[in-house]
Amino acid sequence: MSKAFVNGAQFSPFLSGSALNVLNNEREHTRHFRRAIKSLEFLLIYITLSSYASFELTSKNLSL
Repeated sequence: MSKAFVNGAQFSPFLSGSALNVLNNEREHTRHFRRAIKSLEFLLIYITLSSYASFELTSKNLSL
C-alpha cells in the first residue's frame, strides 16, 4: 500500500473522504487549542509582569 504525504502528515490513498475529514477536523482543533494555550501563556506573563511592576511601585512609595 503506497502512502502519500499531505501537509507533512502521512495518509493512505485508500482513506475514505469521511476519514480525511475527521483527520482534518482533529488538526484544526489542535491548531485552535495551541493558539488558546499561547494566548493563556501571554496573559499569564502579562499578569505576572504587571503584578511585579505594581509591587515594585508600591514598595518604592512605602520606602519614601
